[in-house]
Amino acid sequence: SSNRATVPDLDAESYLKHVKFLASDKLKGRGTGTPGLEKAADYIAKQFRTYGLKPLEGSYFQQFQVTVKAQMG
Repeated sequence: SSNRATVPDLDAESYLKHVKFLASDKLKGRGTGTPGLEKAADYIAKQFRTYGLKPLEGSYFQQFQVTVKAQMG
């Protein structure tokens, strides 16, 4: 027996609903450090919980560094 979580089948309509929300103007582009990005991350974490997926190391979120406003030269 496997310890893997089983994710219910995702029909095309449900899949499209997720894509439309994540690509919507409501999230205003999801740029680094923006409220839209935070909303998208929270939405995805909520979906993971709904599907019964277990967080890695106690969280669905992972910190990472991003370089912004880099310029040539």
